[in-house]
Amino acid sequence: MKLNEKKTAGAKKIPVIVGPTASGKTALAVKIAKNFGAEIISCDSRQIYKFMDIGTAKPSAAQLAEVRHHLIDIITPDQSFSYADFAARAAETIKDILGRGKLPIIVGGTGFYLDGLINGISQIPELDQGEARRLRGELELRETAFLVSELRKLDMESASRIKFNDRQRLVRAIIVSKLSGAPFSSYKDVREKNNDYNYLIFGLTKSRELLYNNINSRVEQMFNDGLADEVGSLLKMGYCRLMPGMKSIGYQECIEYLNGTVTFPEAAERVKQNTRNYAKRQLTYFKKFEFYKWFEKDDISVDDFSVYEAVMDGISKNI
Repeated sequence: MKLNEKKTAGAKKIPVIVGPTASGKTALAVKIAKNFGAEIISCDSRQIYKFMDIGTAKPSAAQLAEVRHHLIDIITPDQSFSYADFAARAAETIKDILGRGKLPIIVGGTGFYLDGLINGISQIPELDQGEARRLRGELELRETAFLVSELRKLDMESASRIKFNDRQRLVRAIIVSKLSGAPFSSYKDVREKNNDYNYLIFGLTKSRELLYNNINSRVEQMFNDGLADEVGSLLKMGYCRLMPGMKSIGYQECIEYLNGTVTFPEAAERVKQNTRNYAKRQLTYFKKFEFYKWFEKDDISVDDFSVYEAVMDGISKNI
């Protein structure tokens, strides 16, 4: 069964626009939101960070002025923000927007954030938050190999299931296993769904060639706009490469460049490749969702205006 397949009769419908990076969802969402007088809730695990503007492709100042956005610039790069945190904050924001007589539109590319909001989060026993913060602070400064080794001692199932580069989940699994007294994997299938809303999900992508070309062009523009300088400023502010925000694509590669490990062209090429790989992972995750409409834009059959009209029509018929 796909995520969001079970609907709640009579529940308010919340529009959602998702897509891989560089698919054009931000521009589309702003245009849609303006027409409905709506407000946008960002569903992006990188745009939550303050001081990280260029490398996370945040909406432009003009777009932010045109439409009110939520869950952008809410924490600093040394802080973590889990899918459980997102689900709670997004639910509060939806309630607030609806309470003011406005329409919330969720927009972004972080599938596991959306999953947590729609389908609930694992029902893990309440943990000592002070001890959890202390342990998280220690673990986030450790190398990934140490995290994997530590998790294997506590929970082999989670250690074999969680991807090596998914440091956030590795850290969470260790904390839960240590503080709850039971393996993290024992909680994985226990979820409590929020039935307050139904979600009208529109997906937007492009043909692989066009998407990858867009990604390459966007990365080049980021470097032209001063991405390396942005990363240098963050380092001077005291944010190091092992902190949650600084592990983002674009920032790790620029740190390598600033440290003299790679050349400027090498750093740019690594960012392009890593972003293309990320887009592939996003598209794989999106297959879990039930879509009202999925668009694959190319230069022949699907253009910007037809996508805009179809999304406008879908929302108008369902809200």
